[in-house]
Amino acid sequence: MIYLEKEELNSVVFTLNEKTTLTNANYFLSLYSEGNNTDTILRLSGDTSNNKNRYNQFSLDISLEEELGVGEYDYRVYETTGTTYTEGLSIVESGKVKIEGVEETSTTYNNNNNEYTFN
Repeated sequence: MIYLEKEELNSVVFTLNEKTTLTNANYFLSLYSEGNNTDTILRLSGDTSNNKNRYNQFSLDISLEEELGVGEYDYRVYETTGTTYTEGLSIVESGKVKIEGVEETSTTYNNNNNEYTFN
């Protein structure tokens, strides 16, 4: 399982080269939430690993992705020779991601006379 922090720049390590079949492949990360049935797509770029034949390291700032809340997600990394998520995709890695952190919540109490909201 990969652990990410919501409000931080995260370093993520994958082993993409082992199953990559394309030359000069581009990678996309799909994060699927079973909680609300949404799929968030992120492009992986800027591999910073020292040994790309063994592992691939990317920086992710998931705080920019408002639809990604704290919780567990299924992930898939796709390879493609194209530059968009819709072109000739094949899966090179999959697993689970857990996004941790604190989310702001609002609680609203209703009664017959007034409505109160606490943050």
